[in-house]
Amino acid sequence: MLWEYLKGGRMGAHFRRQHVLMDYIPDFVSLANHFVIEIDGGYHFEGEQPQRDRERSEELASQGFKILRFTNEEALGDIDTVLETISKVIYNE
Repeated sequence: MLWEYLKGGRMGAHFRRQHVLMDYIPDFVSLANHFVIEIDGGYHFEGEQPQRDRERSEELASQGFKILRFTNEEALGDIDTVLETISKVIYNE
């Protein structure tokens, strides 16, 4: 659902979906804006996955990327807040 809002530069930035970036495949990335968006399903909160996600975010951030993470529930149930948060990052608000 989020891709419908991000594709074609609708949010003021060009995003790619599941584009290889370093050793990762983020859900959405704007290369020009150095901006990554991840949508986390339930398994992201189990076992070693939260630590892996932190390490991944830290590595991307060390290369100059801004990272936003949302849960599936946020992306599906509160899309307006998600879009507002993304817009603030794009426009440095």
